[in-house]
Amino acid sequence: MSDAKIVKQGRVKELERVIREAGRRALELRRSGELGTKEKGPADIVTEADRASEGLIVGAIKKLWPDDGIFGEEGTSVRQTSGFTWVIDPLD
Repeated sequence: MSDAKIVKQGRVKELERVIREAGRRALELRRSGELGTKEKGPADIVTEADRASEGLIVGAIKKLWPDDGIFGEEGTSVRQTSGFTWVIDPLD
């Protein structure tokens, strides 16, 4: 296994707790019926669960690896200087 792959796997493992928490929060919002949907485009909607999940994950990445880039479906865009860019689409 390459060093880069080991580093990537370690980063994902470290972020796993946050990813699971984002999933729990999204499920709670869905079960409560308070999705807060909004149209992004003609055939595309965004929910409060989408925004909350992305925000939680992005916040953790910024704290753990402030030099990493982030591209999120709900609008997050952070340039990288580390060589890593995260692509965040938590509910898909």
